[in-house]
Formats: sequence, C-alpha cells, structure tokens
Amino acid sequence: MSLIGSSVLMIDDDTELRTLVRKILVRAGITMYEAPDVKTGIQRAHKKLPQAIILDLNLKGASGFDFLQLRKKSPLLTKTPILEWSGMSEREASRKALALGAEDYLAKPVKANLLLQKIRKILRDREFHSFSFN
Repeated sequence: MSLIGSSVLMIDDDTELRTLVRKILVRAGITMYEAPDVKTGIQRAHKKLPQAIILDLNLKGASGFDFLQLRKKSPLLTKTPILEWSGMSEREASRKALALGAEDYLAKPVKANLLLQKIRKILRDREFHSFSFN
C-alpha cells in the first residue's frame, strides 16, 4: 500500500520530534498536520479529518490517554486510527492505550522504517474495515 496522498495528524509537545517525524512522513508522500497538545489536536482533527493520528502519551496538561477518552465523544474521530507512542514502559502503556481504543503502539525513540510500517498497517486496516461487502 502506498502512503502517498495520506494525511496524518501528530499530537506531540516536542517540537524537534515533530520536525523529525514530518521529514520522515513527507519523504513517504504523507501530508502531516501538527498539534502540541490535546485541545489543539482535537480542533485540528475536526478541521482537517486525518486518515490517522500519531499521539504521544506524555503531553503537558491532558495526556494521550485523555485524548482517547475524548475521542469516544466525537463521531468523526472514533473511526480515525490512532498510533500511540511514548517513552514510557512499553507493556504498561501499550495495554492501557490499546484498551482505550488505540490501534497500535510504538515506543520512542522513533525508527523511521518502523513508524512508516505501523502507519501503513493502520491505514490498510482502516481501508479493510470500511470496505463493504455486497
């Protein structure tokens, strides 16, 4: 599956990390939108509905876990796949994020090929689940 033309919203308070991820995604042909916090992320997601969201768990103020709770109240966002990521203990954070509705989990630091592989997977899964059988 080609990623060219896909759109991703990244919610992370680390400006340098967002810049790094932007470079990775743009090289793969993905349009990336950014938000430094949960409130801005929800606003941007509603304005430019992305095909996927990369969400940091450890944000200042509301956390990525809070975003997952708020997402359940938005009919538009409930179908948008979420790739959670964090520098937290992978097992604990992964279980909690998946239980709250994230599709996949990725531990920091970022590895370009693994990030793209996981985005490709959640977008492919989204296409499959939205396919209608006659």
